[in-house]
Amino acid sequence: MKRFVLLSCVCLGLGFSVLLVFAGWKNIWQHLGRVVGESSGLIVREVRLYERARSDKQKLFATTGLRLGESLFSFSPHEVRERLRALRWVADARVQRYWSGLVIVSVREHNPAALWQDGEQLVALSREGTPIETGGFTPFEGLFHLSGKEAPARLEELLQITAHWPELKAHIRQAHLTEHATWQLTLRSGTKVYLSRDPLVRNVVQLLRLERHYGILAAPPLLIDLRGEDRASLRALSSDAEALVERMRRGG
Repeated sequence: MKRFVLLSCVCLGLGFSVLLVFAGWKNIWQHLGRVVGESSGLIVREVRLYERARSDKQKLFATTGLRLGESLFSFSPHEVRERLRALRWVADARVQRYWSGLVIVSVREHNPAALWQDGEQLVALSREGTPIETGGFTPFEGLFHLSGKEAPARLEELLQITAHWPELKAHIRQAHLTEHATWQLTLRSGTKVYLSRDPLVRNVVQLLRLERHYGILAAPPLLIDLRGEDRASLRALSSDAEALVERMRRGG
């Protein structure tokens, strides 16, 4: 019985020691790396930051956690990359270290594609619909505004349309995704355009056909409903637009 108790205690002690070793191996490795790096002169001598356009330089450096004079072995490039990628405006990052002591950090930022009205807050979105941190960024002139709860998830769809027909993009001031999952466009002229969800491309082609014949995108404000299967529904939103609507109805 005594032998069994003694053996059990030894096993428990060994198991606990193994757990301590596995739990602390990372700290031990980092400590040895620091000692070896500092004693051999393999330390961080310079950190260069590339491809930053809008991000705050000091915040990026602080996020890396890199310090001049520390051992080249005291940090993991993978972990530094993951810390940078956790920033809302960073799409990806690359961290390279060299024996000379140079560390190169390259970041790829999200490019703002639209501004989304989230309650009372205006949020910049990447084309994937990802919210981007805007603190310290320059104003996003020329981006159209989105509204609607699910609008960010459908942003790519709208961007593909406007990329194919840039003449339409230049006129869009706001795009609202309705509760029926259809787009309502407000043009810079004040014209409102209702699009059906399927087929959306057919709607856009129909809209641009009207533009070629009547110049409706920059005309006095209209209401253009393209959700019908056969024809567009038109209504003047100002007295200046009434003559144009009458001419369009006559096919002139």
